[in-house]
Amino acid sequence: MSTTFSCITVTGAPPRTKSMTARIAPLAAVLLAAIPVAPSLAVADPLPVAAPDRKDPVRFQDEVLPFLAANCVACHNAKQKEGGLSLETVATITAGGDSGPAVIAGQPAESVLLVRAAHRDADADTMPPQGNSVGGRNLSPQELGLLERWIAEGAAAGPMAAARPIEWRPLPPGTGAVVAVDVTADGRLTAAARGSRVSLFDTLSGETLATLVDGAASGAGPAAGQAHRDPLGAIAFSPTGDMLATGSFRTIKLWRRVAPRIAPLGDTAAATTLAIAPDGATAAVGLSDGRVAIVEVSSGETLRMHAVHDGPIAGLAYSPDGATIYSSAAWGAVAATTVADGKTTGKLARPAGTNALVVLDDKRIATAEPDNVVRVWPLPLPAVPAPGAEAPPAPTPVKELAGAAKPVAAFAIVPGMPGHVVVGSGDGKARLWNADAGTVVREVDHGGAIVALAVPADGSRLATAGTVAGVKLWNLADGKLVAEPKGDARLARRLALADLGLAVDKQDVEFGRTRVTAAEKDATDAAEEKNKTAEAVAAAEKALGEKTQAVAAAEKAKAEADAAVAAAQVERAKAKVPEVEKKATEATTALAKAREERTRADTVLTSAKRAVEFAAGRDKKSQEELPDRRAELETLEKVLAGATEARGALEKETDESARPATAVAFSRDGRWLAALDAGGRLSIVGAADGGIRDSFDAARPAGPPGAQGMLAYGSRLVIAGAAAAAAAWDVSESWSLERTIGGESTPPALDDDAGGPPVGTVTALAFSPDGKLLASGSGRASRSGEIKLWNVENGMLARSLPLPHTDTVMSLAFSRRGDLLASGAADRFVKVHAVADGSPVRSFEGHTGHVLGVAWQAHGRRIASAGADNTLKIWDMVTGEQQRTITGPKKEVTGVRFVAATDEIITSAADPLVQIYNVTNAAVVRDFRGAGDFVQTLASTPTLVAAGAQDGKVRLWNLADGKALHTLEPAPARQ
Repeated sequence: MSTTFSCITVTGAPPRTKSMTARIAPLAAVLLAAIPVAPSLAVADPLPVAAPDRKDPVRFQDEVLPFLAANCVACHNAKQKEGGLSLETVATITAGGDSGPAVIAGQPAESVLLVRAAHRDADADTMPPQGNSVGGRNLSPQELGLLERWIAEGAAAGPMAAARPIEWRPLPPGTGAVVAVDVTADGRLTAAARGSRVSLFDTLSGETLATLVDGAASGAGPAAGQAHRDPLGAIAFSPTGDMLATGSFRTIKLWRRVAPRIAPLGDTAAATTLAIAPDGATAAVGLSDGRVAIVEVSSGETLRMHAVHDGPIAGLAYSPDGATIYSSAAWGAVAATTVADGKTTGKLARPAGTNALVVLDDKRIATAEPDNVVRVWPLPLPAVPAPGAEAPPAPTPVKELAGAAKPVAAFAIVPGMPGHVVVGSGDGKARLWNADAGTVVREVDHGGAIVALAVPADGSRLATAGTVAGVKLWNLADGKLVAEPKGDARLARRLALADLGLAVDKQDVEFGRTRVTAAEKDATDAAEEKNKTAEAVAAAEKALGEKTQAVAAAEKAKAEADAAVAAAQVERAKAKVPEVEKKATEATTALAKAREERTRADTVLTSAKRAVEFAAGRDKKSQEELPDRRAELETLEKVLAGATEARGALEKETDESARPATAVAFSRDGRWLAALDAGGRLSIVGAADGGIRDSFDAARPAGPPGAQGMLAYGSRLVIAGAAAAAAAWDVSESWSLERTIGGESTPPALDDDAGGPPVGTVTALAFSPDGKLLASGSGRASRSGEIKLWNVENGMLARSLPLPHTDTVMSLAFSRRGDLLASGAADRFVKVHAVADGSPVRSFEGHTGHVLGVAWQAHGRRIASAGADNTLKIWDMVTGEQQRTITGPKKEVTGVRFVAATDEIITSAADPLVQIYNVTNAAVVRDFRGAGDFVQTLASTPTLVAAGAQDGKVRLWNLADGKALHTLEPAPARQ
């Protein structure tokens, strides 16, 4: 028996399309069948074969199949049968290819699979072919020995491979390229994946906020702080930014941002003032009945309750060592109380009361009094006399800091500047006093009465709050205004989305108008063409009539000439015969010409009538289409009008959300500023830049007249005031694992499973615009591409797209309306599928390398794709045509994003380059300098660009001017 099979590799040839493959396959089968292999095979330069030293039979599933899968199955599988051969199962191997079985049980020397793999036939191609494009290598001596023994033993399928525990070996922390990066739609958070770890950053400041950790995937030492056990392949934020999807081998994890955790602080309703202990662990809450509650911030437990005054407490401050609480009543004395036992150790009588107090150091205290003067008093306070004993004389103030035109409402010491205190008053001024010298060092104007102020631990900033909207953030060193954060961050995000939607709606209206104009022109042209063709028919009919008459006249002339010839011949008028014959010939020629002209005239008339029919059809179609186009435009204009109105209402709501703050406090590390307004909205602001990161509803119920909220930052943020109990808020960036699809221990798939978890490493993730669906892309290299849609709410599979690509899916993007899903894959195609049913909508062919990125223009009529062929391509979704190829990059283009609702795209490439192109003319709009190493991944918002590189760094730029913002290092593993 003579059998053969072969792998064919063509080098230097253009890439095959699907249609080309369909044409080549039958020819390849014929050629393969025609190649003879003699039973007695000539020995070439064979590979060494190491016979296994064992007694137990060779197992196909876990000993032979793995090395066949690694080196042969890419070309010989159920979907791509080179030579008609699949090497995936024993059945397909023994069945063989177009010319017979690849293995003959018990006969290794006659089994072509072994002969070709061991290079034993000098006259035949070896397997795998040299220089193959799928990474196949020659089998090792040990592998060839196993293959030979397996065939000799009868080539049995044997038992399935037994599942074995996976011996995880974590990547060392701090190593690896940034393989995926994403930014929330509002630009607040940046996420970066490197190795098995995911880090979250504050985009504006570059601060590391959190590291995602799954306890089941994490461990001690190098394995600490892991989100996955396997290296990640993709990440994606949800549209609202409160969920992050991460993907690795056969695994998708959904992480949800944890809402602020709130712990009520004991019996602290109707608090009037608030202070945090120096260590941040406890808080003192002054109450309206004169008591001071000492509460533990972390647990909310009331540790002590001290009765100190007879009426509401106006001021409260800890001593530097935290052992003493100083309190002042709205009227009456200032008291010193020992925290541990509640014993009042000293009192300072102030009959007119005090508005606030602050401890300058362990030797001085300052009080703000109704006469607008700040008085500095020595410590300790006068001792409390024994019952019946005479009170000691009142001390004299060390300093009196006068100059405020209205009452002082707020105090703050300045760390690092001993003896300095910032005083805020109703005259709108915040004054930095040198209490030792009694002089004003610096003054800033808030613009309205100040009710609260704060200084961070490093003394670099000053925050003031009062009767003007928002908060003002100052540089304390020079008194310059840094920022004026105000309003609700949630509304600001909605307004940004509304602006984008409005821009798209305007583009849709312009597109609709263009279509109406084109339809109107087409209708006019069709009517004109209809009239012209009707005129042409009339002219053709007239010409045909004339030609018909000419034919009749020619026929008559010919008949007369023929009769003259006949008469001449009868009369034997030899002299006349030539003459009449000549005339008869001329008449015949004239008749033929007349008939030819009549035929042409008839053809012209037929064509004219057809043109009339075509023109009439075009006229009818254009007349029918024009009302549809006008109706579409009217609908689009209504949508635009509604969006404009809604945007206006939202802008008004956003403006109205800019309410005055009533309390401010810096976090203990000075990175964040918390602000509370009278409506109960809590805002978290970046202390460095003044950008609002988050807004929450603190929901403080209405309290007594004049009551306002209070803030203090300890280990947590404490909010007090009004009628509710004080509460500790954990507002740190915190994320928890909500759901896992697949799992770390999911074994490799033997074949594509439409209902199972991703078949391989997840290489692409994308949320639908409404956040309800998550699309995942993966696949089996050189065999199949996989796209699955998952329900975010429950993690269940919503839909598996049937055979969307023939190779691994590298990128995914939903259209802005969420009805279409674009994908790019290693098969060099860009495809678009309907989300509703997974049906194919468009297929774009033109790249000659992997498609590494796809992006929709906001209006959905154009797609951009990034290719490993060093090109960018722009595709028209309406016509299905390629609009443009951009060839600027010199190496692989790894990512592409459209800039908001513009005609510009941001691209990343391995040059390394990050650039903006205009897709209408391919011009470079902007370069982002300092991309560093090979840029692997790209993300953007309407204001910034993020790129992850091979060197493990994420670089951020301002989109508008290209200026570098930060270089982010993913956080090291937890120890």
